[in-house]
Amino acid sequence: MKKFVIFTLLLFFDFSTKYWVHHHLPIMQPFIGYPYGGMGIFQSSFFTLSIVHTTNTGTAWGLFSHLPNLLLIFRIAITAGLLTYLLFFKPPKPLQMAITLIAAGALGNILDFFLYGHVVDMIYCIFYKYSYPIFNLADSAIFCSVLYIFLISKKIKRHSYATSR
Repeated sequence: MKKFVIFTLLLFFDFSTKYWVHHHLPIMQPFIGYPYGGMGIFQSSFFTLSIVHTTNTGTAWGLFSHLPNLLLIFRIAITAGLLTYLLFFKPPKPLQMAITLIAAGALGNILDFFLYGHVVDMIYCIFYKYSYPIFNLADSAIFCSVLYIFLISKKIKRHSYATSR
């Protein structure tokens, strides 16, 4: 039940923020300066954070944006596989929440394609003059969960290696 609540909350907040940005902010204007046509959140000499409105038909950094339909099919297949795994199999306990967040984030980005024809991205960070790719809540959940799974798998691998000696 806890996983379902987290899944639903992530989808709700992801949808709500994307809806608000899509309907209330103009498309980002990169050459007009901070906050780039969006809303400024924080600005200093080494870090800026703003909420902007950008669109993306690809993956991170716009990769595969020339294949949006193929990418959509791939996203649907992966999300269906993750949801099937969560509902009908028992993933290891440390991975259950991470897989839930990945599935919710992926579903949020899939819904964008059906609602807007692209993914709506909005969180823009510049750290020491490096402009990071603009992302959304779904992307954050996916990235953090994949990183968590990677770190846990390294820990499990190290533990199993140590106990096998």
